[in-house]
Amino acid sequence: MEDSIYHVTAQLHNHPVTAAAIARETARNPTLSKALTFTQQGWSTDFCTDPDLKPFFHRRHELSIEQNCLIWGFLVVVPPSL
Repeated sequence: MEDSIYHVTAQLHNHPVTAAAIARETARNPTLSKALTFTQQGWSTDFCTDPDLKPFFHRRHELSIEQNCLIWGFLVVVPPSL
């Protein structure tokens, strides 16, 4: 698991869009910021009724956070603004 986290972190530094920019835009995006907060603090066990959050709710067990960026498996969730 630690190797996986290192790999994701290393990849964040090798792209034209920085982790800081992704984190900033994630915080500005209403849906992504909610998904980030729920991933940090825990998702409700009830069914999600927010249509924008449903894709994240269904993948909630696959989401993590690295450098304030939302990670799905080994993929960085890039905000639409980027």
